[in-house]
Amino acid sequence: MSVVLLALFACGSPVPPPPAEEPPPAAPPPVAQLPDAPVGADYAVHEWGLISLTSGALSTSTPTAPVAATPPKPVVPKPPAPHQNPPEGGHPQLTIIKKPIVYFHPGPTFDAATRITATVTVASGALREVWPTPDRGAQPSHTSTWTWSDVQVQAGATCDLGWAPAADAPVCTGLTGPVGCEAAELTRYLGDVPGCLDVGGVATPVLLYNAQGLTVPPPLSVEQGPDGRTLVNDTDWAFGDVWVWTGDSLLHVTSVAAHARVHLRAIDTEALLTLLTGVHAAAMAQGLDSDEANAFVEAWQPILEAPTWEILSFYPPEAVDRVSQLTFVPPPREVKRALAFTIDGPPAK
Repeated sequence: MSVVLLALFACGSPVPPPPAEEPPPAAPPPVAQLPDAPVGADYAVHEWGLISLTSGALSTSTPTAPVAATPPKPVVPKPPAPHQNPPEGGHPQLTIIKKPIVYFHPGPTFDAATRITATVTVASGALREVWPTPDRGAQPSHTSTWTWSDVQVQAGATCDLGWAPAADAPVCTGLTGPVGCEAAELTRYLGDVPGCLDVGGVATPVLLYNAQGLTVPPPLSVEQGPDGRTLVNDTDWAFGDVWVWTGDSLLHVTSVAAHARVHLRAIDTEALLTLLTGVHAAAMAQGLDSDEANAFVEAWQPILEAPTWEILSFYPPEAVDRVSQLTFVPPPREVKRALAFTIDGPPAK
């Protein structure tokens, strides 16, 4: 029976065609290749500096009517020489960034052959001084950005004596006024440094810069009311230790929250000697090591022992880049920036 069925199927029933093959899927469009991110290196960067701001009370002025019947002859100022910086001073709202010092800390797996590019950019205004300059030469015509190329970190090495420039060196030419040439005074307060840098053939333990003409609003203020003085924080940032000098006493708060007001009348008065210890501890809380905090306190000891400011504190990390930015290639594993600020002006009465 099975033989007959097979014969009938073979003679009378057509064989179905094989199924059509589906076309292969189209290849996906090519994906644009993004440039590789810089590979980091085993080193850390620490920085400290001081930003001098003015209070809002100092930034107001009243125009006066001319006294003479005829206007005086206009005076055409001479342009500064290419290697000089704009004169210091001017509108009291302008801000000065003083001696930010940049340290490099190589880690255990740091390759000594690594060449680092470091760039500083200020948010407004212009740089005034950088150290080192190429071949220890005069200051260039500064803008808001400066780059140190070919920075090599020599771990464990000590820079030879004489690395710091003298006050009459070419790098200090044209740096007059109250700030002067900050590179020439580095040896006064610089303590132990983790290594010596070779910056394009110039030996130095640290990098240094300062800037002027920044329009940075003071983040804190003091108000005088019927119940005493009040510390006012109108920013989105919380601040740690804040010191307020009233002209004859020092007030201190350990913190002030964002958009907060703290009454100062209940704060105990502190001796100025405790300010040195407190600022040292606050600098270490920002990420500095003890030697770096010592250098910070020693550098600013004159204004800590005889205050001419009303408010002293440190910017929180998230606010520092609003004032200046540091970038490095290859990037370090961490960056710690301890930028203090003083707000100058007459104490609240």
